[in-house]
Amino acid sequence: MNKSMIDYLYSELIITLVVFSLPGKRQCEITGFGCVGEEILIDFENYYTEKKEVYIENGLLNPRQIEQLDQFSVYLEQFNGRNDDFYWDHEVIANHPLWENLRTESAKLLEDLFDVEYDVEIKLTRKIKNGHMIEHLERKLVKK
Repeated sequence: MNKSMIDYLYSELIITLVVFSLPGKRQCEITGFGCVGEEILIDFENYYTEKKEVYIENGLLNPRQIEQLDQFSVYLEQFNGRNDDFYWDHEVIANHPLWENLRTESAKLLEDLFDVEYDVEIKLTRKIKNGHMIEHLERKLVKK
């Protein structure tokens, strides 16, 4: 795997953690149309759990950070097996106590893991093509 791909994956991991920490309405905005709750949980699986060894091999995460992220992964297990509204309904995502707690825990984790505060900028374009809505969402990690 080349350096630019590794840097991209690492950036997406941090974006995922930032999105977890944001207010519910902003989480929905950044994730775009669809099953927001499931998408952000899958992003953690994709960008942390499945790529952890890449970050270790390339010195991007130290043992303490790995331990914290592994514990966070266990914490996320409580989000499995919920009803569809829990993942799809933007009002539930914005207001449910579990999602609220996730935002708090994620903000603490980000503070513990990194010396930098991050945010996510988005560029969303929508167009109708052949009667179907097509969304293109670009996310960019930025330092505050």
